[in-house]
Amino acid sequence: MEKIKGKFGVFYQTADKVSVKTRDKLSLTKLSLEPRYSNRQTMPGALCPSEHSRIRSLGVAPHLFPSHPPTRSYFLLGFWRHSTCRSASILRLPFPSSVKRAGYIVDEALPKDFATCHQLSWLVVPMAEKRVEALEERLEGEVGKQRANVGSMNELWNPLEYFAVFDPRRVGHALRRKCSPLLDAELLSNASALSSNEWRAVPDIWKSATEKYGHRTALVDLYHDPPTELTYRQLEEDILDFSEGLRVVGLLPEEKIALFADNSCRWLVADQGTMATGAINVVRGTRASNDELVKIYNHSDSIALVVDNPEFFNRLAESLIARANIRFLVLLWGDKLFLNSEYTKDIQLYDFKEIIELGRESRLSLLSSSKKGEFHAIETIEPDDIATLMYTSGTSGMPKGVMLSHRNLLHQIKNLWENVPMVAGDRFLSMLPSWHAYERAAEYFTFSHGVEQVYTNVAKLKDDLKRYQPQYIISVPLVYETLYSSIHKQISSSSAARKFVALSLIRISLLYMEAKRIYEGKVLTRKKNQDPPIVALLCNLWGRVVAAILWPCHILGMKLVYCKIRSAIGISKAGISGGGSLPLHIDEFFEAIGVKLQNGYGLTETSPVVACRRPDNIVLGTVGYPLNFTEIMIVDLETGRPLPDGSKGIVKIRGPQVMNGYYKNESATGEAIDEDGWFNSGDIGWIVPKHSTGMSRRCGGMLVLEGRAKDTIVLSTGENVEPSGLEEAVMRSNLIQHIVVVGQDQRRLGALIVPNRDELLLAAKNRLLINDENSELSKDKMLNLLHEEVRNWTKDCSFHIGPIMIVDEPFTVKNGLMTPTMKVRRDKVIDLYKVEIANLFNFCYFFCETESLKCWYNKKCAVLKFEELLFFIYNDASNTNADHLKVSLFFFFLLNSKIIDMQ
Repeated sequence: MEKIKGKFGVFYQTADKVSVKTRDKLSLTKLSLEPRYSNRQTMPGALCPSEHSRIRSLGVAPHLFPSHPPTRSYFLLGFWRHSTCRSASILRLPFPSSVKRAGYIVDEALPKDFATCHQLSWLVVPMAEKRVEALEERLEGEVGKQRANVGSMNELWNPLEYFAVFDPRRVGHALRRKCSPLLDAELLSNASALSSNEWRAVPDIWKSATEKYGHRTALVDLYHDPPTELTYRQLEEDILDFSEGLRVVGLLPEEKIALFADNSCRWLVADQGTMATGAINVVRGTRASNDELVKIYNHSDSIALVVDNPEFFNRLAESLIARANIRFLVLLWGDKLFLNSEYTKDIQLYDFKEIIELGRESRLSLLSSSKKGEFHAIETIEPDDIATLMYTSGTSGMPKGVMLSHRNLLHQIKNLWENVPMVAGDRFLSMLPSWHAYERAAEYFTFSHGVEQVYTNVAKLKDDLKRYQPQYIISVPLVYETLYSSIHKQISSSSAARKFVALSLIRISLLYMEAKRIYEGKVLTRKKNQDPPIVALLCNLWGRVVAAILWPCHILGMKLVYCKIRSAIGISKAGISGGGSLPLHIDEFFEAIGVKLQNGYGLTETSPVVACRRPDNIVLGTVGYPLNFTEIMIVDLETGRPLPDGSKGIVKIRGPQVMNGYYKNESATGEAIDEDGWFNSGDIGWIVPKHSTGMSRRCGGMLVLEGRAKDTIVLSTGENVEPSGLEEAVMRSNLIQHIVVVGQDQRRLGALIVPNRDELLLAAKNRLLINDENSELSKDKMLNLLHEEVRNWTKDCSFHIGPIMIVDEPFTVKNGLMTPTMKVRRDKVIDLYKVEIANLFNFCYFFCETESLKCWYNKKCAVLKFEELLFFIYNDASNTNADHLKVSLFFFFLLNSKIIDMQ
């Protein structure tokens, strides 16, 4: 027996005891206390460990106690089985000399006399005096009953049902232990009741995956230190160890723990490890603003924090520490030594490896007990338990936390295969943030089928596509736009002859695919009545003839050009697109070169996938069929009345993937989900009518989206932006009368602004932009002032506004652009100015303070080479003061199918 001197007393350790991690921290899973007193007189209510007994924890809750508890005392609740009876006792502990953390005691706190007992179990809890008195009365009665009805010496008295009624926040929860039914099956006495495919919680997928694909590589993460490659078996072990490590340091079921990190192998382990404890993780990436992260942490009632690296924590700590309660901190990457000690002095710190080691040691002990037939009182996670809180992006004011249950996420895992038929050994390139609902559900699904996941990033995407040749890539439209631009840039940089051949073959292939869609019945239409048979026959014949004429050139393009493109980007089976609208020209281009793009649709509130194209029936312009067990209904925007196929309206969704609601926001939940379970997506769309013949015979039942009715803007990067916060900030300016932020499916935000002309003129005079006699302000100077004003008022916002357009006509109730309650009707404004909005993003606009440089170029005009443009700008700037020249370039040239990449 090893003797250990600690800060708070003396511990005695058996040979099979786990090692001590720090001077003040000791796990008491298997510990013997050496008796210092020979008096064996029995004392009522005394704890009675002998030199052969072992303290065994049934459910230690290592909460950090406050340094000066004002209203509570600390007690040691002891439960033991004697040779003839079971009993319990309560012992008051002096504070703080004998208690550092709940679950950690020292021998000096024990009474000076001992009585013989066996298999003592204990728990330290804070309780009020009156509760202790009531508990003692209850215990006395229950123990008396048990003494009179002792059935078997092997039966242990379970204190859970007796203590939960007195202090459920501390005692009841402290004794609880939850686990994933399949993943932790070895610790459950009824583990054989479930088969390996009966998933009841998300972490259950790892048990099935390990049994089927244990030796296969599960993930590759080469861009973190150290580089990591794990098999499915190794990944399952890490998840089990991490989950048990979290229990050891004090995480309890249903508690929330914030996971603020970017995608990596350790993010996945932390995510699944948290879920496996029955706790709820609250996820967000490191690029979010400090203010947003603090709001999320506090609103979610998180009790602990898992962060990516020391640099990120040090950035966040200044805003977070003073405004949040953090029980412990876990560092996924990097060394704890680089954490700012000023912010961590009162926080228990662990790195990833320490959590893994703590969990591994505890698991070995638990497994040893279970092999002896000693099973602990463990609850199992239920499908309707909340698995995660995911906060909507770009929130201002009070954020909305989407509560997703295990059932929600399991629906995605079980039902995506028909749309994405992955098989074991396929390779999937992961580059989206793992905290994004789209990427997250995709990862869970791919891992359940034995797929190898490779982590990459935007900077390494091009090289990794060529290096790993993935069968699948799952990403937002912006990534496919980037690939498209890169391909055209490479074609444009080749010789004149090669460029002519390549671009000509691409144009021919685009025409070929258009003709092919006609005879295959994949042309979209909103017409409810199908064409007469003779018309359908003629269209089919025409499509076949045109396709037959163009087919040889298309095949030639496949052999000469497209095969080289595909070998460079991989994606041999499909590219999955979601998180925003896929531009039609991108869709058509990849179809022409033989790369399948399966566009999907969903929201965070729907876990997220609602509909997705199927590989055997890809129809451009749609997001495919609804997933299994998913219902989609189109309703009238004003009346809410269901509309027939082909009619445009609000998309409503019902199915197992619809969220439980918004956390602590019942009013928002009631607005989003009606009493029949229909979720209002806020998106505008229509369902393709079903035709048995004609050009649209294979499109019936597919969903087509045409925009958003609600205010949330989805950028092409997949980010969601709530424009109200930006608009509210800008409206504080006296120079602006009205503003509508736009940018749906664009790379960045823009705005339509109705200026307050009188105030604008006054501001221009104050800044000496015009003289007192001049009552006119040029549009260039007006734009200058408005740009500066918008920047000043939105500098503290999470998103920023780029190009702006001045609207001459004010928004009024009379012209229908405002409601009777004086609210701007966003949908009406955007519809009225849709051409101008398109020009705002699709034109290249150069702006400077001098009027000599002002160029607008339409998509349809002739190609202007980038080098010529730079030469023009340079020559113009040389004739003016360079310090006053401001050039804003915010779009690529899209000219006659030729793209000049400005980046």
